[in-house]
Amino acid sequence: MSEQLWQPEAKVIADSSVSKLISALNLKDYDSLHQWSINNLDEFWSKVWQLTDIKGEMGDTAYLETNDFLKTNFFPNANLNVAENLISNKLNDEVAITSVLENGTKVEISWAQLRAEEIGRAHV
Repeated sequence: MSEQLWQPEAKVIADSSVSKLISALNLKDYDSLHQWSINNLDEFWSKVWQLTDIKGEMGDTAYLETNDFLKTNFFPNANLNVAENLISNKLNDEVAITSVLENGTKVEISWAQLRAEEIGRAHV
């Protein structure tokens, strides 16, 4: 299949995290980013942490290489709150969670509702 099925708008591409990373590293395109990321694993993951605005402390290293990739440690000394990072975006009306019950009932919760519920739990 050689027909392109979809292409994002130029502004969407320019505003993407990948494009921002390519620009921040003064690289020319995705292929050069890919090669750079392979050759500079610790620096690559450090940049990803910084450019994605992860809330928390990264620690002193982003990547500890091992002989077995499955045992590799990413951000081994990081300290962060996953819930805080998940709900701290700027989305409001967009769907954050969709659940479908066994009886087929579909329930959707927006980002604003999720934040409101989390804030309510924090004050209990």
